[in-house]
Formats: sequence, structure tokens, C-alpha cells
Amino acid sequence: MSRRLLALALLVVAGLARADSFVWAVTDDDSTLYLIGSMHLLPDEAYPLPEAMTRAYNDAERLVFEADLAALQSPAVQLSLLSKAQNLDGPPLREQLGPALHREFLALVREYELPVISFEAMQPWFASLSLELANYQRAGFRPERGVDQHFHNLALADGKPREGLESVDAHMALLTGMSGDDNGVAMLTATVRQLREQPDIAQALYRAWRDGDVAAMQRLVDPLRVESPDAYAHLLTNRNADWMPRLQALLAGDQDVAAVVGALHLVGEGGLVDLFLKAGQVPVQQ
Repeated sequence: MSRRLLALALLVVAGLARADSFVWAVTDDDSTLYLIGSMHLLPDEAYPLPEAMTRAYNDAERLVFEADLAALQSPAVQLSLLSKAQNLDGPPLREQLGPALHREFLALVREYELPVISFEAMQPWFASLSLELANYQRAGFRPERGVDQHFHNLALADGKPREGLESVDAHMALLTGMSGDDNGVAMLTATVRQLREQPDIAQALYRAWRDGDVAAMQRLVDPLRVESPDAYAHLLTNRNADWMPRLQALLAGDQDVAAVVGALHLVGEGGLVDLFLKAGQVPVQQ
């Protein structure tokens, strides 16, 4: 084994031996790119964040997010999302899901004390998001506690440059583009089944994230990958591939950069860690 390969192997082993957070560092001669895995909603108990995340933020001279968070939260964008979430022309959810799955879906809606009548005119992808959000909120998770929101606010206060890996329009189209699409139904199907089989999914994801447990995180997203590989690719792996040229360009620069993306973007085949490894660059878990 060459000295370079031996050094890379030792880096990987060292990273695995002390891995305790959802942060990876990729380095070249004059800069570091930190990959910070975010949970977009978190409970109060998640704070303070893992020390490795705080170190990565402090070291970074600029931050990169999936998209411009301030723009995503603007009233105009939110109104546009809500308007596209309505299913005014297509068949109602009960027809799209079929009798058995629709019964399971309604049971969850009632369990979370959501208004049943409003869901029949929703796009499947929005119904899926609504159920997931209700599950997280019931467990005490809040969007303002999300890792991305936390670091965005810090960067704004500290005057650190911020940018998005994709435009706001492209980010919104990930969901709205599934209107009238089988991927929307597949996404809702996977959500219903996972929430019925594992009602504590929010806490399970949090534990995996808190412990830096990559294998556990991958197992938790496997229902979507198995039941709807097209939706999995649409939401995760295709975007990872699209982001890689920009991330590698940032690493090639001379500034240290922190990229804050959903934790699921970092795990499994086609995850960002996997893509950097395939490119011959070794991300080391912190």
C-alpha cells in the first residue's frame, strides 16, 4: 500500500473510531469543507449543539445551505407553496391511496388532531409533509431550533457570507413538481407506513443524528428508498450529484466553508460522503 493510501486509510479509521457527530471535514492543501448534517426541526434539549458542529461553524469563513433560508421564509414564497399544495383538479386522496391505505392515513390525521376535511383537497406530497410535521411537533420539535436555522441566524449576526446550493425556485419545485406525479403518492405512502410502524420516528432520527450513527440514519430512511426509489433519488441523490461541482469548487478555493444540508444527504450510496470518497477525497467524521 502506498504512503498516500495508507494515510487515507488511517484517516478513515481514525474518523470512525471517534465519530460522534453528523459533521465531516474534507481538506485539501489550503482549505477545509465541513459537511454539517442538519435536522430541520429539533427539540430544546438538542442545545447546545455537538461541539464539532460549533467548531466547524467557528472555523468557516462562509456558509452554504440547501437554498436561501431567508427567501424560503418570505410570505410570497410561502403563499406560492400553499397555492400549489391544493389539489383542485385531480382525484381526491381517497382515490389516489386506495381504501386500505386511506384508512391508515385517516387514522393518523385523527390521531394528530388535524382537520380531516382539508386533506382531501391536498396534493399527496403536502399531506405527507403535514403528517411528518405533526409527528415532529407532537414530540416537541420546532423548526426554529433546526440546525440550518440556527447557523443561518448566527451567520447573519456575525456577518458571514451565506449562499444556497440551489435556487429558491428549484428548491420549491422539488415538492411542487410532484403534483400529479406518482412520486407524491409514493412519498405519502412511505410516510403513512413509517408513522404507523414507528410512531417515535422523530425521536429515532434525533438519536441517530445526536450520536453520529450513520447506519441508524440510513435504516430510518430505507422505507422511502425501498418503496419509492424514484422519489428517493428526486429528493436526495439527484440533488447531491447536482451539488457536487459547487462543493468541490468551494473546497478548491482558499477559504474554509461549512455546508449545512439535511443529514440524510450525507448517508448511504449516493450521499455526499460517498460521492467525495468516489472522487478520491476523504471526508473524516468529526
